[in-house]
Formats: sequence, C-alpha cells, structure tokens
Amino acid sequence: MRLRDHVGFAAAQLLRNKGRTTLTATGVAVGVFAFTSIVAIGRGLETALIEQLTDDESPTRVVVRPGFGALPPGSLDAAVEGVTDPAKADRLRKAIAKRRRGGPGPLRRTLLTPDTVEALRARPDVADVRPLVVDRFELALGEHAEEVALSYGVAADDPRWQRRVIAGQPFAVDARGVWLHEFLLYTWGYRTDEEQAALVGREVRLGRPTPAAGVGAMLDAARRSGVELPVDPRLVEMLVRMNAARPPREGDTAEPPAPAGVTLPLLGVVRERVEDDGFEMVEDSFSMQADLFLPQGLAEALFLQDATNLTRGYTAATLEVADAEQVGTVERGLRREGWNTSSVRSVLERLTRALALITVIVAGLTSVAVLVAVLGIVNTMIMNVSERTREIGTLKALGASDRQVRGLFVAESGLIGLLGGVVGLAAALLGSFPGDWAARTAIQRMTEYHYPGSVFAFPPWLLLAALGFALVLSVLAALGPAGAASRVDPVVALRDE
Repeated sequence: MRLRDHVGFAAAQLLRNKGRTTLTATGVAVGVFAFTSIVAIGRGLETALIEQLTDDESPTRVVVRPGFGALPPGSLDAAVEGVTDPAKADRLRKAIAKRRRGGPGPLRRTLLTPDTVEALRARPDVADVRPLVVDRFELALGEHAEEVALSYGVAADDPRWQRRVIAGQPFAVDARGVWLHEFLLYTWGYRTDEEQAALVGREVRLGRPTPAAGVGAMLDAARRSGVELPVDPRLVEMLVRMNAARPPREGDTAEPPAPAGVTLPLLGVVRERVEDDGFEMVEDSFSMQADLFLPQGLAEALFLQDATNLTRGYTAATLEVADAEQVGTVERGLRREGWNTSSVRSVLERLTRALALITVIVAGLTSVAVLVAVLGIVNTMIMNVSERTREIGTLKALGASDRQVRGLFVAESGLIGLLGGVVGLAAALLGSFPGDWAARTAIQRMTEYHYPGSVFAFPPWLLLAALGFALVLSVLAALGPAGAASRVDPVVALRDE
C-alpha cells in the first residue's frame, strides 16, 4: 500500500464516524487554540514592551547615578579576622562595607561632580557624557512669580525637543535664555497660543529658592497635579529653622551663599509631550515636572554656580558607549567602581527573561489541554480497533502486513491531529482580531494611551510548532491502539463476528 492509499483509506474510515471524529478533532483544536493564543500574547507583549522601552532610546546609552563607591580589595580582612567560616566572613565584610558607605547624599563616595564627569568622559570606551541637569529656581516674569520652578537642561541637537517648541526660536547650543512650559503660562492666565507667543522676548528673572524650597517644590508639584496637601504653614517654618540650626557637614561653606539672581530673555514656549512624540525613558522621566527649560550649557553653568549643587553633584548623567556591543561590559565595570547604573540593554535583558519564563509556564499549563485531547484520540483509536476487528481480519487475510495495518490507524490519528491543529490555528488567528480590539480598548480606557500595534504575535515558528505539536502527539497517541490492531489474528477476527 502506498502512502496515498493509507491516507485515503484513513479518511474514508473517519468519515464513517463523523460525530466521533468531530468531537475528537475539536478537543485537539481547543488545545492548539489555547496554546497558540497564549504564546502569541506573550510574544506580542514582549514586542510591545520592547517597542515602548526602546522608543527613541539610544542602544549605547548608560545612565550613571551616584553610588557608594568600591572599597579596595582586602581592606576589610582585618575587620573579620578570627572568623573561620568563609561564607560568614564574606557576609560580615558586606555588612561593614554598607555601614561605612551609608549616609546622606553629600557623604556618598561617588558623586557626579564636574571632575568625575570629566573622568568618565576620558574613558577609552566612552564617546560622550552628558550631565542631566535638574535644578530649582525662583522664577518671575513681570507681575507673575513662582516660588519654586523646576528646570531641566535640554540637549539642543535632540529633534524631539525641537518639535515641542510651539512659539519663539528653537533650542540652540550657545543660546542664553529660557523656554517656559505652556502649562505654567496657562496657570498665569495666558490661555491661547497667541497670548503665550506674545510673551517671547520678555525678561525672566531667576533666583535661588529659600531654605524650605524642597517642601515648597513638593507642595507645588502636588498642587499642579490637582492634589491639595493639608500642610500647616508652621511646618514649613519649622523646617527652615531646623535647616538653619543643623550642624555643618563636610563640603558645606562657612556661610550659606546669598541667592544668586540672573535675568534672561524668554526665547520660546514648550508644549506638553504628546503620544506622537514617543516616550524617551531618560529625558521624559527627568523633565516630567519641569516648567523651565534651559540649553544644556547654560543649565550646567547656572547649576555649578550654587555651592550646594557643587557639593552634591548632578543627580545623574548619560554616558554614550562607543560600541553597542560593549554596553554590558562598560556597565559592569562602572558598577564595580561603585556607580549605580541602568541602561535599556540591561532592562530589556531582565524583561525578556521574565516574559519568557512567564510564557513558558503559561504555555506549559495550556498544553495540558492538548494532552487531554490526546487522551481523547487514544480512546477513539481503542474504540475503532474494538469495533473493526472483523475488518482488520479481512485486511490481513487479503495480505495486509502488520506494518500496513498499524500504518492505517496511525494515519487516521494523524489526520485527526492535523484537522484539529489547522482548525485551532485558524481560530487563534481569527480570534486575534477581536482580541486586539478588546486589548486596545482596555489600554485606552485604563492608561489614556492609544496603542496602535497588536498584542498578538504569530511568528512562523509558532504556527509550525503548534501544528507539529498536535500532529506528533496524535501519532504517538495512536501507537498503542495501532500496535494492538496489528497483532490481531485474522482467523480469530473472522470467526469472532
């Protein structure tokens, strides 16, 4: 018998029992549908998250933050002398190191000062370093004033920032002036683009905040977000007195510097970020609450004029690695030196590992449905063998070999698995359309973000794997009943019925 004969005979036998065949194939289809859909959702979520995290992100960028430094090797050996257990000695060294390196910001051992920024820039594997300048000013424009306005230094060569300028001139590297956020001007009563554009060219005065500016910044940010915190003004006065009475710390000047003032022209108005701008994790996170934007060079110059800023250093800096393949090596080296670092590469590595683990676990659970369907195939094949004993005997009496009889039942099971697999894949592909609509609707409702992509991803390997999985399991399920059919004695079979 040729393969075509096996398949034709098996198909004819399945059509004789349409109800049983349909039920068995439906079980396979349900299992394949669940398996394929779950894995496709996992792949789709991974793709969506990677797109969101890498939107306008540089693959060679490493964000560096102040850390607690690295103690010289062997410097703590004397402190744990007498501890014979190596594991315990290692734990004690870590405990001692944490206590030596702890403390408030100014006491940290690795700070992003101008000197350390230059040292990072001089590394052979680094192309450039840019401090992220977040500062606070008292801001005044005519009769309007803000007690605390957060500022951010903008890289003038970033097209994302240029697109956000809606009035005045674009950002320039050597510009000496300020850009204000449209929402700040809105709170001052300038409601339209025309009214805000008319302010361009006027003078803006910047000064250093009062000692309680930290509390003022917090209250102001909350107020702008629509949250009115019930803070007693006497609390702010108490914090001012506590700040004035605290003992001097290392790096403090003998006397607090007088608030410096500078007058700069208003060069433009910056709009709020919109969805079409994308999301740049570093820039948008640090500039989220800013009302005042300065060119990077001017922002650094004003930041370093304040003695407190000089003592504490920058909050963070972005480091561009010369070769994308060296990002992981550079990041590990910086951490060994005591810096805190993060990068899109490291975030993606952790994210993909977590999503892969979740997908494998859930796919393993859904594959149980396929295994249940396999049991259904086993049951169907056993019933077929018991009901077709005389038929098997006739075939063997006509010269069919054990191998050919076994092949007939394996072909029947394979056709059931193939039919169920194709139907299950078709259901998963068709179900992804209403599934995408429901997912995008839920995302829009919960986050007010319109996600244009699909939450399902069907790579070719997934379709082939799901179909092959169903086919292979169906064939394996038939081996036992098919073997029993091949061992039927034709004389006994013909006499039995």
